[in-house]
Amino acid sequence: MRRSAPALAGFGLALALVAIACAFALAPRAALAEPAPGKATPWSATDLVHQERARETALSPDGTWLAWVKSAVDTEADLETRNLVLTRLADGEEILLTRGRQRGASPLWAPDGKRLAFLSERALPEGEGEEGEEEEIARLWIFTLPGGEPRPLATGARSVETYAWAGPERIVFAAAEAPSRAEKVREERKDGTLAVEDPGETPPVRLFSVALADGAVTRLTDNADWIEELALARDGRRAATVHRRSLSSDWDEKVPPEVWLWDLEQGTRT
Repeated sequence: MRRSAPALAGFGLALALVAIACAFALAPRAALAEPAPGKATPWSATDLVHQERARETALSPDGTWLAWVKSAVDTEADLETRNLVLTRLADGEEILLTRGRQRGASPLWAPDGKRLAFLSERALPEGEGEEGEEEEIARLWIFTLPGGEPRPLATGARSVETYAWAGPERIVFAAAEAPSRAEKVREERKDGTLAVEDPGETPPVRLFSVALADGAVTRLTDNADWIEELALARDGRRAATVHRRSLSSDWDEKVPPEVWLWDLEQGTRT
């Protein structure tokens, strides 16, 4: 029986797909084989998925320590873990600041290099935090050299979106205001509905400052929208912020963001 050209082409494509499938099926088995001395072993698809990655590096002001985020895949939990690591560059000593599924992010050194701040969803020490407060939210944590345990800072009911040091004893951060009455009602009813464009039910994200000495939190801005990015002047008196003006801008891009310059001492913006 004669086959037409299209039929032969389709038959050839089918054979090629079968060959590729067989190659992928054998790849993990081949990767387990001992490599020959001096010969590189090709990476398999499994190797690519399971490799560890270094992210969000932050060098200490004196150049002796490197803070970084190690990401890896937890196959049992089927999720990506991100833990904060502190490495002393002189000898390679590592200090693990978060473990397992605690997730660490955004390490920033204090200007004097004596403290390291970072965001983490790790559990609060026993007895700290407000009653009914959510556990898995991004809070500010402070690690003081040369060692010890990190301590939480500015604990509250909202995740910290972004932050910056304003001198060695103060941090400016962006976070949402306290939950609205509508949010509390939804929480009581266990209603997980998310309103994409309802500013009345979505508290604004504003700037706050927190003192390291006593943990006192002060609100710095009164904007009615949502701060997404923050850049602070070295003296901590002025800040540039990027504001989302529409909750649906990620989808429709109708309302562009705005950039404001704040005088944090006067509470004014331009």
